[in-house]
Amino acid sequence: MSSRNLIPARAAVLPLLLVTAACAGCASPMATLQVWRPPHIAIDDFHRVAVLPLAGPAEIARPVRQTLCSNMQVDGLYQFIEDENETGIPGNDLYEPGPNVNRIAAVKHGQRLGADVVLAGWVAIEPSSSGESFVSSTFLSQPKQSVVLQVQMIDARSGALRLTEQVAAEISTPLASGSEAEVRSSLVAAIESLAREASDLLRPHLDEVEVPLASNPIGTAARQIVQGNELARRGQWHAAKALWQVALADDPENHAALYNVGLAYEAMGEYGLAEQHFLHAKRISAQSAYDLAIERCRAARASGDIIAYQLQLHQQRVDRIANPLTDGFVCLPCGAPVALPSR
Repeated sequence: MSSRNLIPARAAVLPLLLVTAACAGCASPMATLQVWRPPHIAIDDFHRVAVLPLAGPAEIARPVRQTLCSNMQVDGLYQFIEDENETGIPGNDLYEPGPNVNRIAAVKHGQRLGADVVLAGWVAIEPSSSGESFVSSTFLSQPKQSVVLQVQMIDARSGALRLTEQVAAEISTPLASGSEAEVRSSLVAAIESLAREASDLLRPHLDEVEVPLASNPIGTAARQIVQGNELARRGQWHAAKALWQVALADDPENHAALYNVGLAYEAMGEYGLAEQHFLHAKRISAQSAYDLAIERCRAARASGDIIAYQLQLHQQRVDRIANPLTDGFVCLPCGAPVALPSR
């Protein structure tokens, strides 16, 4: 065969090689899913919660406590007990040098208020665990800082330490050189994030998870997949699923479209359908993202079972307190159990 006859074949293959090489160097587009997480501890044996004054700088400790108290009341899961005579300043007996919570004093506070459990702890501003720094216009480096809360939950009935956790939220503006308005705004944002994370320790909550979207640069379904990916990145999962299903109608064995449809079902809480699509995609093409998606789905279904069981036990306790003669079960007024994803 002459070299002249090979030229058209080479010319036809070259664009395909260029597209494949270009796509091989591209990172997968990412989208955000929300997944349910159970509380960090069993919540079936307490209902009345008191948040004691926090140790630490008053300008930080007070708003952290206030925001934490507000968050604890949002979904109606707990009865929040507040001391009408509380000043927001911890008494000399509540914390020991360190600082450390004086558990005996905390239990006495809780018993005086009629609480099942008390939350106590201390707040500080510390260098961020990331070790990153701000670089100013003068090229001076300032370490990033975080608001840190060390929180303990103590059983006011037995004195047992039920939970001890540290949560932190990074401050987005350098405290030393930012404007007063910038510093205030960044502190408020960090405090809100910190209090939300602390309250999530005791209740079912949603976490955001970044997941890769699959792409297929060639084939008749490529356009619909790319368009669906753009919608998913903006959180428009229903519209994205419709486009990916068009791609599947055109190419039923397109593993990228199958996986992406599975992600859409996962975003909607339909974990059974999501896992079916992930397994189908994996049978066609072994991808690590598909394995991770299957594991994530199964973990989410297990979390849903744990949450439902804990909420049922918690509500049964609430019912027994309200009416000791009945063991009836009613739905909680909070939004979390109503919004639990289906299996």
